[in-house]
Amino acid sequence: MLSDWSFWVAVLLCGLVFTGLVYTYIQMARKRAILDIPNERSSHKTIVIRGGGVIFPFAWLVFAVINAFPFPFPFPYMTLGLTAIAAVSFWDDIRGLSARFRFSVHLLAFTLMFHELGLFTTFSIPGLLVAYILCIGVLNAINFMDGINGITGLYGLSFFLPLTGFWTTGQEDQSVWSNPLPFLIAALLAFGFFNFRKKAKCFAGDVGSVSLAYLMVFFLLSLMLGNSFPASTESAVQENQLLEWKYILMLSMYGIDSIFTIIQRLWQRENIFKAHRKHLYQYLSNELGWPHLRVASLYALIQILINYRVLHNEVSLAQAIILLTVLASLYVVIKWWVIRKTLPNALN
Repeated sequence: MLSDWSFWVAVLLCGLVFTGLVYTYIQMARKRAILDIPNERSSHKTIVIRGGGVIFPFAWLVFAVINAFPFPFPFPYMTLGLTAIAAVSFWDDIRGLSARFRFSVHLLAFTLMFHELGLFTTFSIPGLLVAYILCIGVLNAINFMDGINGITGLYGLSFFLPLTGFWTTGQEDQSVWSNPLPFLIAALLAFGFFNFRKKAKCFAGDVGSVSLAYLMVFFLLSLMLGNSFPASTESAVQENQLLEWKYILMLSMYGIDSIFTIIQRLWQRENIFKAHRKHLYQYLSNELGWPHLRVASLYALIQILINYRVLHNEVSLAQAIILLTVLASLYVVIKWWVIRKTLPNALN
């Protein structure tokens, strides 16, 4: 089992190496002025190093290279998509790129992922269109949710930690290094060492949040398609036509906050593509004055409890719908209360 001591030894070893790499990046970024400068929409007030989340795609590439022989390395098309989306996001962190160009690369990256998973041979054209819309929506939602210290790293851990012992290679004699989870968990811990602080040493940047979102979508789609960690996802997809929709619960906290915030902004006739501070986590941090780490921990704690339930217990579609309904209802009530308490005219 990958949840035994060897798994955590691998996490420790990778974590030490990745922590050193993030520290090195911070020193380099400081010299090259790769900085996140706060504005009126920011939830922080000091200049911080941007792009520390570059360790997330790097961790996947380390996993891919270690398992590259015999050729080809695992999931070559998805890995190429991740590399493209990370490179463009990193350049956007440094210099800035047009939204149209970034969107084109996102489309290309998901096309490569869909090919990896065999979606083009099993989904109809309308189904593929819906998949593109949902995946790009999730990517942007996770990116927009990266606004306070600790939230991206902790939420990433809430997604990947419950997969330990569940996401397996399918072969007992394979090494722990043939599984991507220790690499990804170690990268999240290494980043968190510098970010999960009252005064963060670095932020994830688009390269971190977008790359992490891409990885989470890949794992989520694989779960929904009925795959654990097969050698060939395409053959598995052809045998599992029905999607396991219960796994969308694994991103429910971000999903609910993003969807209802969009509804709120549309109601108020705002441009939903412009920066804002109207997510619930932003109201809690900025208006109520809760510490960033408390808000981030609350989101992650609720999500990790949901994810363990979904992965390690039988959850029917009906139960998933009920849980989503309860969470959405609680979200609306809490957000309404917070806004009325702190900004009485905000909903008009």
